[in-house]
Amino acid sequence: MALPKGIIQIETGFHYEGDRESGLKVSFFNLNTTLLRLGVTDGFELRLEGAYSKLSVNGNGVNGMSPVKIGFKSQVATSNGSSPDIAIIGGLVPANSGSRHFSDARWGIEALSAFGWSLPKKLDIGANIGFVIDTDFQSFQVPVSGALGFPIDYKLGGFVELIGVFQKSDDTQISGATGLTYKQSTDLQFDIYIGKGINKPANDWFYGFGLSWRMGPLFR
Repeated sequence: MALPKGIIQIETGFHYEGDRESGLKVSFFNLNTTLLRLGVTDGFELRLEGAYSKLSVNGNGVNGMSPVKIGFKSQVATSNGSSPDIAIIGGLVPANSGSRHFSDARWGIEALSAFGWSLPKKLDIGANIGFVIDTDFQSFQVPVSGALGFPIDYKLGGFVELIGVFQKSDDTQISGATGLTYKQSTDLQFDIYIGKGINKPANDWFYGFGLSWRMGPLFR
């Protein structure tokens, strides 16, 4: 789950979310969302993430850099029979680290536990649960997701996913998604996905695509 020592991986792509409510049409784009991952030791990696974003409300838009996220991923358990792979992902979002339209004056803190099971017939199950807060505790979210991955042929795979974001207010969001992955090689993979909100607070639609490119080892 975490990268081996010396490996660097670049994950980049595009993400769109759209919603219509109370006469408003809201569109949000993440353009060239990029996550850089570096394996420092076997089972521990450093992570740096950023994106260029655009928000449009009834055709009136603003754009700029989203806040930068600095973090790590640490594998704490390896699958053994029925027990899953387990990893902890942590991150800090510095205050005012993006453009003025998308930055927050407070630092953000994120943590996520990731679980993965390999099943017969090359099926995979993944699950995440965590929290996202700011340092003044003005906002608090609990993201939860579960996904089933399945092979289609030698290089092509598919997945279905259920996503929830639980909050202090009544704005809990539940969405579902499906997509395809294409593994060009052990170092290069492409994916595409589409999703829909299940309850009213969730965005009506979202979709995106991405690629993952692995290089190295740069050191041993």
